[in-house]
Order: sequence, then C-alpha cells, then structure tokens
Amino acid sequence: TPVTFGPVEEVLTGDIVEAGTRGRLGLLQGRSFVDFDVRARYAADRSDGKGDGWLPFGTFTRVNISPFGRPFELWYDARYDFEENKTDYSLVSIGTRFGERFGLQAGHQRGRDGDGRSLFEVATLEGVFRWTEKWEFEARQAFSLLEDQELDLRVAVRRFGHDVVLDLETSVREGEGTSFGISLRPRFGYKRPRIGYVPW
Repeated sequence: TPVTFGPVEEVLTGDIVEAGTRGRLGLLQGRSFVDFDVRARYAADRSDGKGDGWLPFGTFTRVNISPFGRPFELWYDARYDFEENKTDYSLVSIGTRFGERFGLQAGHQRGRDGDGRSLFEVATLEGVFRWTEKWEFEARQAFSLLEDQELDLRVAVRRFGHDVVLDLETSVREGEGTSFGISLRPRFGYKRPRIGYVPW
C-alpha cells in the first residue's frame, strides 16, 4: 500500500455518480480551434466521513489560435469547488513558436489543501531552440509566488546522432542543490520534448 503523506493524497471512495462531456470545435486538417472536457461528480457514503455532495467540478480547455499568422496554444485545467466557491487547482499555460526553430511557453499553477489554504503557486517559463538538425537546447525556470523564490532551473543540451540521442543536463532545485546528468537513448521511437504543456 502506498504511503500517504497527507489528506490530499487519500483516495476517496463511496457511491459516486459522474457525468461529463467532451468535444472539439472548428476541426480542420486534424487540428481544432477549441478542445474541451468538463465533468462533475456527486458522492454519497463517502470514505472521508463528509456528507453527501458534489466533488470539485473538473474542466479542461485547449484553444488553438493563429493571430497575425503566429500559432498560439492556450491550456486551462481546473478543479472548482461549487460548495465553497473556490478553485482547488488551476493550470494556465500559453505557448507559441517562431518558425520551426524556437518555441516558448509560460505557465501558472496553483492549488489549495483540504482546509482551503494555499498549498502552492508557481510560475514557469520554458523554451526550446533547435540550432541545427543535430543540436537542440532546452531551458526551464520555475518560481514560487508564495515564497517569492526560485524553485527550479534546468538547462539541457541535446545531440541527435545517427542512432542515438545524447542529453547533457544540469539543474538547480530548491532544497536539493545542483545536479548533472547524462542520458543516451535510441533514436528509434524517440519523441521530441514538448514545450511545457504545448505540443510542438
């Protein structure tokens, strides 16, 4: 049985009824203008001892637009508690690319614990630069907005060989210090990294 460190990680059981819908609008050549997914759950006889009621409402939306010919993709993922009129979790991310060589993404995430207190609030900035067919650079920075400090800085250099992909990576994480890593993976089946949550 996995170790539980807090009430947020506890699995809720009971009699749960779930209803939801998803759809894609403005579909053109395999890409859509808007993707959405919404779902609601009602729980009775709950394992946490609380009364019957609605669980946080979940929603996911992706908007794909191209103003002035530049592609932008916006993600919104959230869990909203209608009984307390508060957002338990939210993620907002927007990304774009400049041609086929440079992509940039910015995001914001926040969440609260079971008592309604702010658990985390993080801003991220991420970029990928494809220098040549063989070389690629990637960087990511995360900031805690609650503590007003840097959380994580990651920089990677990627070399595409004939059969393998070599990654040289260094990172600095709050509370853990600096690390350095080397990875070697076969090129067959390798998928290039996303720019944050935005496919490229």
